[in-house]
Amino acid sequence: MKFNVLKELLLELRRNKYYIISGLVIMIFSFLLPVITEGRSNLEDGFIETMTAFFLLIISVFYLILFIRKRHIVNILFFLLFLFACGEEISWGQRILKFDTPSSLKSENLQGEFNIHNLKLFNAVNEEGHPTKGLNFNLLFVLFCLGYGIVLPFLVLLFGGLSKFVTLLGVDVPPLSIGSLFVVKSIISQLFFSGPIYTNLRIGESSEFISVFILFLITLTFVKERKNI
Repeated sequence: MKFNVLKELLLELRRNKYYIISGLVIMIFSFLLPVITEGRSNLEDGFIETMTAFFLLIISVFYLILFIRKRHIVNILFFLLFLFACGEEISWGQRILKFDTPSSLKSENLQGEFNIHNLKLFNAVNEEGHPTKGLNFNLLFVLFCLGYGIVLPFLVLLFGGLSKFVTLLGVDVPPLSIGSLFVVKSIISQLFFSGPIYTNLRIGESSEFISVFILFLITLTFVKERKNI
């Protein structure tokens, strides 16, 4: 069984090599850009945040396409999830449309913005930077990426019977070879960009964008497979 898993992973690596190469190139670029620009690229409404929102929107469109083709309810749920994430990333167009945050929401939002993920209730730290018991949206996103991009495809490879159950639910299983980029990203981030010198460069924004780009590559494989490309 272990040999079969390794064999399938090697076949995946060969089949998805261009996706993996593009993911690695974007990864290196995204981590180096804030260093080169001294953090300017990672500011609010900067290049990295804008690209994160853009790819979240593309991912949501991909899932809408998959729903139209397959009529699986799980795809419309993913469509709504990533569309919501896109809206949250740009605070629902607040700075574009130039509308104020309602006072009741502003007082509870750590950044005073029109969004949910920055509410005090959903943050791991408070205004003073002290840990809280809040529901951490960033942690949930990391767990989603690892669970969906690595754990699920690994279990499907390990237990063939699970594939039928997942298919019955209408869930497209990510290629483990592409999902493994999440691990590569975490290793690079910890080895090279975890020191205090990078605190003001907002490297976390780059890490978030890389995760979104990996999800984009995954959903791109789904769309292309359905078109038999």
